[in-house]
Amino acid sequence: MAAGIEPLGRPLTKSDVEHLLRRTQLGASPEAVARHVGRPVQAVVTEILVAAIASPPPARPDWYDRFPQYDNDQDDEQYGELSFQWFESMLGSYFDRVYVNGLAEKMALFWHNHFTTQFFDGLEIAPLTFRYDEVIRSHAFGSLQDFVRAVGLDPTMLVFLNGAENTVEAPNENYARELCELFTMGITDPSGLPNYTEKDISELARALTGYFVDEDTWSAVFDEDLYDTGSKTIFGRTGTWGYDDVVNLLFQERSSAIAHHICSKLYREFVYETPDPVIVAELAQRFEASGFKIHVVLQTLLQSAHFFDEQFHLARIKSPFEFYAGWLSTFDLQANAQEDFLLELVGACDYTGQALLNPPNVAGYPGYRDWLTTSSVPVRWDVMGFLVHEYLPQEALVRFVRAVHDETDSLAVFRLPVAIAETLVGLPLASMSIPAISAEWSGGNPIPDAIQQEPIAVHHLTKRMLAGIPWYEWDLRTEEAELALRDYVAFVSELPEFQLA
Repeated sequence: MAAGIEPLGRPLTKSDVEHLLRRTQLGASPEAVARHVGRPVQAVVTEILVAAIASPPPARPDWYDRFPQYDNDQDDEQYGELSFQWFESMLGSYFDRVYVNGLAEKMALFWHNHFTTQFFDGLEIAPLTFRYDEVIRSHAFGSLQDFVRAVGLDPTMLVFLNGAENTVEAPNENYARELCELFTMGITDPSGLPNYTEKDISELARALTGYFVDEDTWSAVFDEDLYDTGSKTIFGRTGTWGYDDVVNLLFQERSSAIAHHICSKLYREFVYETPDPVIVAELAQRFEASGFKIHVVLQTLLQSAHFFDEQFHLARIKSPFEFYAGWLSTFDLQANAQEDFLLELVGACDYTGQALLNPPNVAGYPGYRDWLTTSSVPVRWDVMGFLVHEYLPQEALVRFVRAVHDETDSLAVFRLPVAIAETLVGLPLASMSIPAISAEWSGGNPIPDAIQQEPIAVHHLTKRMLAGIPWYEWDLRTEEAELALRDYVAFVSELPEFQLA
């Protein structure tokens, strides 16, 4: 592929904008797309990033400081039930906030899946999870080095990867290992050489000793008596290293490996599952030179000619969150904190393989093709159909329909189903897999000659939308048409191409 990380050298087309907004805002309403068509890519990407960085964090809930007392078994059980409800409401806010800024929510979930913890792993304390989410959000676009330093001392991470049990008397290597393998540099460098040794891991673990979680304040506390004051040799350097020294050593001695590992993950998140080694190498150089500023990588990647190459359009499989949240973005919906609606969306992700903030293991969700299974795909369809019929406001449906076609066109009834499919999917009709409908047209009037000459897919989609309504009786203002449109939107969400972003 010839396109590199140089900025796209032309104004954005409609297809470009749809691609950019699908990957950054999880979806795009017709109005949002129209605002950016014809603009220079640097201006649009900068605008998206600045808005995401400035996006205010979620307001702290009234349970922010409500930690367990563990006075007796009954208190323990009652707190567990409350904590689960609080956790669910926190997850729902991710969907509610997509309307505010989709990229901020996408990046928060990306980093949660990188610096992984699990809620259902003996630490079912929603206030701690909320505080961890605050750490994630505060560093999501900033310095990776500061991010790594903050994450390792967060109580949630200290408990999840046993850092709170790592003492001079009983070293625990769990966090040290994942810090190297998953969180910073990866096992090997681009040439296949190991980035660290088992000796490095054991010495890192010793340097990270001394911290525990105080269950009175639920904060990280350093205890000198738990810390290994001896000499350690890490990456060939010897000293009486401690926690801050470890972070500094990582970014001094393994800076190139860290830059490559993180840029590879960002490439997979925003471009394609198989990273391009040349592009990743160039991104890594800029990342390292910037002092590991995450927003610099995103700016470079998202405005690059490489990112906009047509081969990458609809080349990623939507995660469950992207699938449902993208629907909100496309119809320009704000959940407005409707508790039942938000919990439906949280449950929908859970049913289809993405228990939010609770990945299957420390490596995170496998993603990609694992999002589509024989069990999860029918659930995607069923849930989307339910949401379209129960939670898509009539005014939002009408607004969307009127934005994608011209009601005054004499052939509007035949143009509308094509426009809906192309807008929701993001592909021209010729590139979609449209199931055939063998039924004849309803009513006695023949279809217009102009439509007789259209591709057969136009006929199939129109029949599918009309669902037995004679084409000449179609009227958007009728209840019958509204129901037909809802069924049709649900049908489009089942198309193979709709599963892609």
